[in-house]
Amino acid sequence: MQIGGINISVECRTADICLPLEPVYQGFAEKSKTTSADASDITVSLEIDDMPDIEGMKKIFESGSSWSMLLDGEDRLISLKPPEFENPVWMARMGKDYRDVTVYCGNELIGKNREKQEIPSPVCYPLDQILVMYFLSERQGALIHAAGVEVKGKGLVFPGKSGAGKSTLCSQISKRPNIKPFSDDRMIVKKEEGRFVAYGTPWPGEAGIAENKSVQLSGLMFLSQGKENRIKKISNRQAMERLMPVTSIPWYDKPVMEDVLGFCGAIATEIPTYELEFRPEVGVVDVIEEFMQE
Repeated sequence: MQIGGINISVECRTADICLPLEPVYQGFAEKSKTTSADASDITVSLEIDDMPDIEGMKKIFESGSSWSMLLDGEDRLISLKPPEFENPVWMARMGKDYRDVTVYCGNELIGKNREKQEIPSPVCYPLDQILVMYFLSERQGALIHAAGVEVKGKGLVFPGKSGAGKSTLCSQISKRPNIKPFSDDRMIVKKEEGRFVAYGTPWPGEAGIAENKSVQLSGLMFLSQGKENRIKKISNRQAMERLMPVTSIPWYDKPVMEDVLGFCGAIATEIPTYELEFRPEVGVVDVIEEFMQE
């Protein structure tokens, strides 16, 4: 699988495992350039074995619903235990460089399919987003709550919280031939060879737009619903203030947090940033296209 240019392989050496993917992930699996674990950026190894003993480990985060994170030396351990389960569904151990991940599969995850053991791929929410967030933190990248479009080979990213209008905007944009949305809820932004690149992800919003596509980033436009359609330049400081609440930042994990904040600062200072005030109508697309032409 490939997400944001990150090649992820899943393997199991202790059993015959079937790993069905949810439909939204299919395009990201089909376009993966990975042919073996050796070519992967992140290798996820599945173990059908006893769960790690977490007694004595320091818990640094509790999601409040299903997953938590603990420290075990330099490793980080993620435990998925939804309220309806008595025991964890799985536990995942990330090494210090976030390239090698071991997932210990609980009985709740393992089913029977005829004569095969069948394990639904654990590389889905929330594990996939956690892995990507941590991997990018050391490699000049971040996961942003945003929509993304391409206009004549140029990429625009529209950061915004839930309800800001990302999916509404993408639905309007999709009606035009010259501007193409490729994600309506989550974007990955990376700095590669001195330039910023925006990637679509398999995590769509209400519009269901999630394409395995990338384009050079030309600008950020922070969404603000208003009485008219207009674009205005904002300062680096304003951009940073608006970027932090919509970026996946592990505030509970100081070293990683500092890396992600540093990358946010680079985006805010090196990429043109604007506010897009808009009404939920098709006229906003005209404003965007005219702006890009200028």
